[in-house]
Amino acid sequence: MDQNRYKSSKYIDLEQLAYNIILHGNEERYIDYKSSMSWKDRDVKMVTVKCILGMSNLPQGGYIVFGVRQDGNEFIPDGMEQDYIKTFTKDDIDAFVKNYAEPYVELRVTVVPRNIVGSAAKNKADMKHIEFSDDGGDFVVIQISEFDEFPVICDKEGKLKNGELYLREGAMYVRPRGKIETSEVRTQIEMREIVEMATDKNLRSFIERMGRAGILELIKPELTDDQKYDNELPKEMR
Repeated sequence: MDQNRYKSSKYIDLEQLAYNIILHGNEERYIDYKSSMSWKDRDVKMVTVKCILGMSNLPQGGYIVFGVRQDGNEFIPDGMEQDYIKTFTKDDIDAFVKNYAEPYVELRVTVVPRNIVGSAAKNKADMKHIEFSDDGGDFVVIQISEFDEFPVICDKEGKLKNGELYLREGAMYVRPRGKIETSEVRTQIEMREIVEMATDKNLRSFIERMGRAGILELIKPELTDDQKYDNELPKEMR
């Protein structure tokens, strides 16, 4: 699979989302699977926000898929209970994430019907028969965009229901290479990847501003006599 094709697309159709993300079959830096659960549960919110913060600092961001259950080394797409699906609204998720993300995270919430996932599964040669939940069976996908200009940090601490500190104020989270988890940036390599992303983004932005201001035209190198002569020739003679 061409990962960048689907990681970098801001909006993809449901069939592509089902085939390439929901039915991918393995967790990656940019894909995280969750079983059927409710957004009303505080621990679910904490775990999800941590993953969102980490994926926002990845090139092209990532996806969190609800409705895929882990059984040993297998990920089984059996869908979500309908009552749980109703708790996942973009407004609620945006509002909660906003409390913890600095500067912000752009995300998209999509409900993918089980019939689309089932149809996509038939086109996967290695896909086993899917047994959907009797009550629902659809999937919720949160698509996270990479940060806009500046890396995203955690703006305040967050605790689980048992009082355990789960999100640390001021921490920068990422999905490290090699180990599929969300953790604080710990290595020089992880930090360098994020710094290079931010540098590239700000350099492109700076060049665009120079272009809009007309500065690039002023600093263009002067053409040589040969180049001037070539430009004056008809296209068919060049």
